[in-house]
Amino acid sequence: MNSRQQTLFSRHLGGDSLGRPSTVSIVAAVVFLLFTGQVVAQTTYVVDGSLGASTPTTGPFQTIQEAIAEAVSGDTINILPGLYVESVTIAENLTITGPFAGMTAVGRATPLDTTNNAVIQNGAADAFIFEPGGSGSTVDGLSFSALSGIASISHPDASTDPNTAATLSDVSVLNCHFATDASPGSKALEILGATRDLLVETCQFMAGGSSSGASAVFSFFDVGGNLRGHLGFRLLANRFEGVDSTFVLFSRSRHAPSVSHAPTIQGNTFIGANVALGFYRLFTLNQDALFRGFKIYDNDFVSNSFFAMRLEHLEDSEIAFNRFAENGLWFEGSDADRSPTRNLIHENEFTGFIAIEFSGAMTRPLDSNLFFENAFETTGPAVIVDNGTGGTVTTSGLNFSGNWWNSSTGPAPTGSGASITGPLAGLVDFSPWLDSGIDDEPGSVGWQGDFSVLHVDDASPQIDTEATLDLDLADIVGGGDGTGTGLNTGIDPADGTVGLPANSGGAHSGTAANVFYPVSYPFVDGVFQASGANGATPVTVSSTGIMATLPSLGGSLTFGVILNGVPPTQTTTSFGPNVPVVSMHASAAITFDIDAMEAAHAGHEATLFTCLLGAADYAAATTLHILVDGVIRSTKSIAGSERVAQLAIELAPADRFLTIISVYGQNTSFSFKQGRIGRPTVRLVRSPNPSQSGRIEEAVRLVDPGGLVDVADGAYQESLFFVDGGRRVEGPLTGVAQLTGTEDTTWWITLVDPGSALRRLTLDGLGRSFQGSILTNLGTTSNPTVIEDCSFQDFDRDAIQALGAGSASILGCQMSGIRRTGIIAGGGTVLVDDFTYMGGAPGAAPVNGGITLQWQHPASGPRSIIRNSFITGASSAGAHGVAITRLGALGVPTEALIEDCVITGNRNGILVDDPANPSTEDPDCSVQIDTVDLSSSLDACILIGSDNARVRVDNCDLRGAGQAGLCINRSALVDAGDCLVGDITGLGSSTGGNDLSGYGFDDAPPWAIEI
Repeated sequence: MNSRQQTLFSRHLGGDSLGRPSTVSIVAAVVFLLFTGQVVAQTTYVVDGSLGASTPTTGPFQTIQEAIAEAVSGDTINILPGLYVESVTIAENLTITGPFAGMTAVGRATPLDTTNNAVIQNGAADAFIFEPGGSGSTVDGLSFSALSGIASISHPDASTDPNTAATLSDVSVLNCHFATDASPGSKALEILGATRDLLVETCQFMAGGSSSGASAVFSFFDVGGNLRGHLGFRLLANRFEGVDSTFVLFSRSRHAPSVSHAPTIQGNTFIGANVALGFYRLFTLNQDALFRGFKIYDNDFVSNSFFAMRLEHLEDSEIAFNRFAENGLWFEGSDADRSPTRNLIHENEFTGFIAIEFSGAMTRPLDSNLFFENAFETTGPAVIVDNGTGGTVTTSGLNFSGNWWNSSTGPAPTGSGASITGPLAGLVDFSPWLDSGIDDEPGSVGWQGDFSVLHVDDASPQIDTEATLDLDLADIVGGGDGTGTGLNTGIDPADGTVGLPANSGGAHSGTAANVFYPVSYPFVDGVFQASGANGATPVTVSSTGIMATLPSLGGSLTFGVILNGVPPTQTTTSFGPNVPVVSMHASAAITFDIDAMEAAHAGHEATLFTCLLGAADYAAATTLHILVDGVIRSTKSIAGSERVAQLAIELAPADRFLTIISVYGQNTSFSFKQGRIGRPTVRLVRSPNPSQSGRIEEAVRLVDPGGLVDVADGAYQESLFFVDGGRRVEGPLTGVAQLTGTEDTTWWITLVDPGSALRRLTLDGLGRSFQGSILTNLGTTSNPTVIEDCSFQDFDRDAIQALGAGSASILGCQMSGIRRTGIIAGGGTVLVDDFTYMGGAPGAAPVNGGITLQWQHPASGPRSIIRNSFITGASSAGAHGVAITRLGALGVPTEALIEDCVITGNRNGILVDDPANPSTEDPDCSVQIDTVDLSSSLDACILIGSDNARVRVDNCDLRGAGQAGLCINRSALVDAGDCLVGDITGLGSSTGGNDLSGYGFDDAPPWAIEI
């Protein structure tokens, strides 16, 4: 999941948060005009419907039409209170104002009272009809009443009015009241022609329709198949109220950002609709309809009976900071070709019955939509994933991590009253989730979740937004890799030659029929000309010799090449524009290599083949046979008036070769038997990881500094991640949170910054070549980095390195199967308490054993404390098999305390400096060893190899050593007493000023004391 979104709204330079010009910018513009001499005289015309007659030319006028007839671009028409029943055309840049210009219409009392309002009622046609010449106009402060299925303000489509072929731009509708009656089709605004930067702001829309009516209070609706573009449309701070099918309908059109504005719906209130906002493509009509780049911010949706928003298609858009008091978002797949993709849905509050529902056959990758930091406080199920959602959801999942589910225990994924329900509920990735429903920033717009605690649970699938790849087979026919790199060229089915131009080849009547020719393109196995009247003879369909028995193919004639695109003399297809096409004559056949595609995209598996089947305009019919590894998996035909058919085949992991054969087109001239294969696609999906990787890493990125990631009982697979900013990752109090690595890496988990912590986790290296599991740079003395109650097993090298000048606490940890060293600590204050080390991995003994105190960083007085610990199994030969090793490095004073430990069954118990490496000594080293059972060491219990160390040994058990209980090399000062050394009599002196009182020794091995 992406990281948290921090930016609420972008502000336009020289404007307020809604993009309106500020007073400063207006004054600056006026000053500029005054000094440049560009002020043009403008006329204001007055319209007063109460007049007995108009004053010609100058006004005032009885009707709006008279004023418009006199006005020129730049003029203003001021309409006084009254009722005006008119239909007027606006073809100039005009400012049309009413009594409430500059005053919001939202909440306006008695807006249709003609005593105080200028009320515009449509006549035989729409009240205000805008032509492109009306670009730049403003309508401000009026009231409109739409009757009898007619619109108040419209911009007709070019198909009904040729004068509207150009784009209407920069029109503002401000502070107006719109009322519609119950007649189907009555609309406030109906915008059918192309527009740019249309603004509707602080208006009020009141619907008089019924739930059974077909009217919409506000509508963008393109008719007659004319695909119009609407760029930069803004709907700001308006109120929609009433009973109606849809308040705002975007349909069969193209909506996208303009140079100046993104399509924006912000600060509006929608009350009582069936659907408040609808983004429809109307099934298979207008395949290229597009709704892209919308910003839907800070709106209130109340008592909308069906859903607040219906999304058949929306992409690269943001739905944020909204409040949904009834059903929220419906992702509906009635048009399988265009599912909503790449949208951010965040910081919304859902308090109705259902928050979000998915249903219908959606084939585009829904996992590219991110739902995060939303509050789901619904009275019914928060998320419903229905049966009909389709293959993409089945394989890729839905990303809902980082939300509040009205409970600190997260969503209930199954059962009655579940937060996430439906037949495909298990595909929703809800982990990690927020612990609290508190709005962490109550003074800001939208619901901002409290990210101080996040919960992680392996019961939630972890989806991968890069998991799905759709490879275009048409592009591959043109020599590409399936991503758009191919050319408009083809392959000759008669010999396998590639890169041929579109008009290459001719008739191949019966030549080399049923002979398979390999092709040099990596994803194309080969081509052939399929022939056979009765299908009796098996045909080779792959380079590996797979044979297939085919049904009757209706002849053996082929013509031209298998082409990426359409032949230049046959430019039309039945799929519409911009659809990838493979053109194949009857009897032409091509085999694609699925294994090669999977090999080029490591970790992915082919799961689905889809295409559209069409025919050339002159072909009476066409048929496709689709084979997988020589077995016919589908046969699809179209004939007569049917121009397009859809085809889909699921692919299994063992499937390798996909063969497409174009069949006889029922036309007497063989040159007219072309079939068209539209949008032929092989879908590759990243192979699911059995443990599902990345949950904890994602939660650590999302949680606030100082926050907690609470990891539930379960198995987690994680790659490298950092725990910083005082964040804490903690496993369950009961049960086991087991982490395994996903790949070989230098370090697995890195803790930095004071107060960062790992608790109650089981880390399993699986023998991978990690440098180690945890690298910590240490905290401060008062706020250490903490590793507590963690279990480590099967690591190739070190388990923990605690380095730096700060402090670390390693508490209650257990280790086994460590191939080098359990803990390397150095450079600061390190506390190791209640530590258990059970030896190295079988067959691979550790080098330095349980703990190495290695002062790698200069610091003032680094100090290590090891207490209440059990260490056994450090068994490497020589001085390297040591339970605890203290090594100097950079010549700084150091201290170590080892107390109340059991350190038995090791090659050596404790090593203070390596006698073979005097350069590693520190000038002032103090080590105290107190109440430690060091018995049964294979060589020495304590080995001191320093000239500068001061070592005190008290109350220790040094019995049963193979060579010596205490071995002193060189001239270290050692104070030893009250230690058990076995049944040894007599006392002896020592050199170097050592106090060895209380030790017995003799002159035969094993020595109690060896100097």
